[in-house]
Amino acid sequence: MDNERNDAPQEIEYNPMPPVKKSKKPLAVPAWATIICVLIAVVVTFLTTFCLLNDRYETDLKKFKSQRSSVNSALGSLYSNIDEISNLIEKHYIYDVNYKEMTEDMLLDFMLNTGDRYGYYHTKEEWEEEENTSEGNSVGIGIRIVPVYTDESRLKINGLMIVHVMANTPASEAGFEDGDFIVEIDGKSLNGLTYSDALSLSLGEAGTKLEAKVERNGSLVSISAIRGNYETETVTSKIIDGNVGYVKITEFYTITVDQFKKAVDKLIEDGCTSIVFDVRDNPGGELSAITKILDYILPEGPIVHIEEKNGAKITYKSGKECISDVKMAVLTNGNTASAAELFTSALKDYEYAKIIGKQTYGKGCGQNLYKISTGGVVRITSFLYSPPFSENFDGVGIIPDIDVDLSDEFKGVNLYTLKYEDDAQLIAAVDYLTSK
Repeated sequence: MDNERNDAPQEIEYNPMPPVKKSKKPLAVPAWATIICVLIAVVVTFLTTFCLLNDRYETDLKKFKSQRSSVNSALGSLYSNIDEISNLIEKHYIYDVNYKEMTEDMLLDFMLNTGDRYGYYHTKEEWEEEENTSEGNSVGIGIRIVPVYTDESRLKINGLMIVHVMANTPASEAGFEDGDFIVEIDGKSLNGLTYSDALSLSLGEAGTKLEAKVERNGSLVSISAIRGNYETETVTSKIIDGNVGYVKITEFYTITVDQFKKAVDKLIEDGCTSIVFDVRDNPGGELSAITKILDYILPEGPIVHIEEKNGAKITYKSGKECISDVKMAVLTNGNTASAAELFTSALKDYEYAKIIGKQTYGKGCGQNLYKISTGGVVRITSFLYSPPFSENFDGVGIIPDIDVDLSDEFKGVNLYTLKYEDDAQLIAAVDYLTSK
């Protein structure tokens, strides 16, 4: 509430009192004595505060030195052992050693052994590729694939199933279709390969040709495409049932923000009065992306609360503009994690959507990225993030409002290939949105 200030002089009513006989005049306190008393009080307060802070500082410093001593001792021993082994290799090993690759592997192992479940080391090349993907500069032909294994051991594959061909990509221009089963790439059969080896065959630089043979409707079809740059499709949308829109979000990248807004705006423009947001199997993404998306949806108020290791707290808020007059539902499963959980919990906190499906993964902690001298990037879990009004869900997950599971027959089916009539969770969402 604003306080109005009035600087105009005010009339004060004066009520004269009858004269009272005064007692003996009190002694006046010299000004210098008052000043000394104030100074003494200030000094005492300062010394008390200083002693308290100094004690805390000394305690924290001892704790820090103890921790640092333990770290230095452990690393000192490690460096000594590495130096010892290096000398032995230099003296006795008859082949060359790729020290760059060895260093990269050691840095990754170091991060994986810290106990940080989400910590990671990305090489310079890996991180550049991640940044390009997030910003929409992917290289390839633009398909989503899943391996089809030869048996339950999941060691070898028969081929690669295309579950989704992204729009405006080399693959869509070349004529690849959803459901195509790739059995051969560049003249090499995929039967009996590992998934990693098969995936490597599909990768290549922009401008190179990929020649594939696919099984389609019982026939073998040859298709070739020129690898190029394309924008990864992280949002797909369609109208399901009259005025019910459907938006699937696979990740929350930088490029997701515009893709999401365009998809939702188009559905509303086409007359949809309700929308299903599908974040099943969505592993999360970037904090900046999810906050912008929630700012677009939600009314004025908090979006997320961040708490860092040093106790610092930051709250992100949304503006006044929001989506109104649209009934919403969010589909979740056990693989809905991180930013996708924040999306889910925020819409639930504002009572904007019903959550339908299964309990989510439970990742309410975030990672910051730090570049190091190798050119690579270290990912370290360094903050907790909590929904607008409810508790942090790290290690707990979000319980759906309507608990619905897929039938056992379809639990292992990729969601892109799951038909509407077989998707019990999506059917439940549509039933809720169309109910009065």
